[in-house]
Amino acid sequence: MKSIYLSLLFGFTVTCLPAQTVREYQPYLFVFYNLENLFDTKDDPETKDDERTPQGRYRWSEKKYLTKLHAIADALMKLGKQKEQMPSLIGLAEIENRKVLEDLTTLTDLSAYNYKIIQFDSPDERGIDVALLYQPDHFIVNNSVPARQLMHNEYGYIDETRDQLVVTGYLSGTLLAIVVVHWPSRSGGRQRSNAMRNQAAFRTSGIVDSLRLRHDQIPVIVTGDFNDNPKDNSLAVISVCDKVRAQKSDKLYNLMCALYNKGIGSIGYRDQWHLFDQFLVSHNMITGSGDFLYWKAGVFNDMSLQQSAGRYRSYPKRSYSGGRFTAGYSDHFPIYMFLLKPVSGEPDVVRNTQQDQ
Repeated sequence: MKSIYLSLLFGFTVTCLPAQTVREYQPYLFVFYNLENLFDTKDDPETKDDERTPQGRYRWSEKKYLTKLHAIADALMKLGKQKEQMPSLIGLAEIENRKVLEDLTTLTDLSAYNYKIIQFDSPDERGIDVALLYQPDHFIVNNSVPARQLMHNEYGYIDETRDQLVVTGYLSGTLLAIVVVHWPSRSGGRQRSNAMRNQAAFRTSGIVDSLRLRHDQIPVIVTGDFNDNPKDNSLAVISVCDKVRAQKSDKLYNLMCALYNKGIGSIGYRDQWHLFDQFLVSHNMITGSGDFLYWKAGVFNDMSLQQSAGRYRSYPKRSYSGGRFTAGYSDHFPIYMFLLKPVSGEPDVVRNTQQDQ
């Protein structure tokens, strides 16, 4: 892993800086990826997974399953190669069970990186869960729990959905909190399903508050598929897009807002890009007052992961298109962020510079 040097501007935008402090940091790559229905081929009588079985609608065979596993691994390997390091942490959504993660991390090229798994079975009716993969040489787990939620639908009945995964652990020796989510979908329409995502947002906000009560000033990262864009009402419950506001409030800073403003998305639907996959970070990761600093975030929309032709050209290349198996990746692009940790406690270089920032 390479160290990098960054100029510390302490959150202020300036046009001229006579003295600039440069500090050495160690970068750690964090990826989130919605895998779009990574199911094994076995029928689970407790869940609605029939479509992804050999007799189901998609004729989900062992060959197709292995093709999907290797495609996902290929996407992650390409991302790691481009960023010059493999992810230390990988948040995942739409995985059926622990077995598919064991197969992903042992039967593909990912086996070289010894990824460990954190996953709990949730009450989702289709049986899909969220999970976290981590490299044990970089991250040591302190605690992991599924945060269940009694979700009520528009008729007042309980609607079972994905748990939110809460993990605390030591990244390079420093305690960090991670929450991986997959908020309720827009099935039935955005307006009709808004209330469900708002409920999920308040649940996530409560989780973050609880983490802060137990661990004062702990760096917190919330990531996942929110099924809403950065500026939608549900995200406003827990996050803000303005860095200055984030420093002065208890809300998290949404790293994806700037990308969304540029029209960049992680999923395409009806000729429109959406950025449902996001990273939210606590204020101490943007002020430099904590042990970690975020550096940058992005959408990994490499051309090899895109549809190359047709109506959905440039969209993520998914496993099925028009009911036909296309040996693709997912209907989402993976997203990534870099966390930085100072290599030493004091700046190692001070340079005089005259440049625009």
